[in-house]
Amino acid sequence: MPYYWREANSYGTYAYISSEHGPLQIIDLTNPDAPTLVTTFGQRSHTVSVDVANRRLWANGGSNPGGGCTIYDLLSPTSPLQVGTYSSAYVHDCLPLRGYSYLAQISAGNCRILDTRSFPTLTTLSTTATPGLFTHNVWVDDDD
Repeated sequence: MPYYWREANSYGTYAYISSEHGPLQIIDLTNPDAPTLVTTFGQRSHTVSVDVANRRLWANGGSNPGGGCTIYDLLSPTSPLQVGTYSSAYVHDCLPLRGYSYLAQISAGNCRILDTRSFPTLTTLSTTATPGLFTHNVWVDDDD
């Protein structure tokens, strides 16, 4: 059996699952003993990140131009609506939090910070090279 990468992130009672070999999946977790597949949507992606405060799903490293991010609105959690893209560079993983998105641009070897407070406008605030030039993921402390 071939190995297929998957990553999951949740919003409310739903899990959103990425796959590099197919569309995103939505799983209903209302009954955790019997999760059910609701639907598939969108395109392939390496990872998924959820901005809970702004109800957005970021599908990272997907098949959009540049392998950046495809951003979905989760107002209707079972019918995500694509509301934006970021395609300036490949994004391996990201942390959307408190009006910013912290991007791990693995191949470019940097961490990029986007201001998302005026979404759908995404403004680059900084791009910082990381040790080893291999930025796999990002996280911030309580002070960002």
